[in-house]
Order: sequence, then structure tokens, then C-alpha cells
Amino acid sequence: MLKAIRKLDERLKWIIVFVWFFFTVIGDAAIASTFIFDDSYVLERTPKCLIKEHFGVECISCGMTRAFLKISKAKFMQAWQFNKLSIPVYGAIVMSNFGCLVAFYMLRTRKI
Repeated sequence: MLKAIRKLDERLKWIIVFVWFFFTVIGDAAIASTFIFDDSYVLERTPKCLIKEHFGVECISCGMTRAFLKISKAKFMQAWQFNKLSIPVYGAIVMSNFGCLVAFYMLRTRKI
């Protein structure tokens, strides 16, 4: 019974790291697009905020795309003006990469 529980725990750990990795890759793609493509190209292809269109109120993520574009050009004050959460979210995405790599390494070496 204990062996079965350990095996389930091991699978659960791998599932958690895989999901973490999946969302990290999505965040990386969002950040990479701000460096690869021109600002106008990105802005033309990102969807408009449905909450702002229907209710006329900005949601918590309004301006995040424009802010990420500014952060990629090291214009932090302009990014802050577009969205106050942009710099912490950007930092969290970048830090998530390191955390995911550490978790993957620790699972591979059986340290967790």
C-alpha cells in the first residue's frame, strides 16, 4: 500500500511540474513575442478587452500587452502607466522559468 501511495505521489509531482511547465511556456511565448515582433504587429493581433467593450470599464489586465511591449524596451514608467501589475507579472513569469527548471531538476535527481 505504501509503495502505491509513493508511486501516486511521484506521478502527482510530475503532473504538477508538467502543468507548471506548460503555463511557463505560454508566458515565455508572450514575452518573446514582444521582442520578436514590431509593436504595431502585436497590437493588431491581440484581442480587445471584452469587459471594456461591453461595460466600458477596464479590467485588471487591460493595458498588459502594451505594458509588456514597453517593458521589453526597458521603458518601465510607461509600462507602469499602462498597467500597474505589469512589472510584477512580467517578473513572475521570468522567475517561474527558474522555479520550473529547479523543480524539474529536483524531480529528475529524486531530491523531492
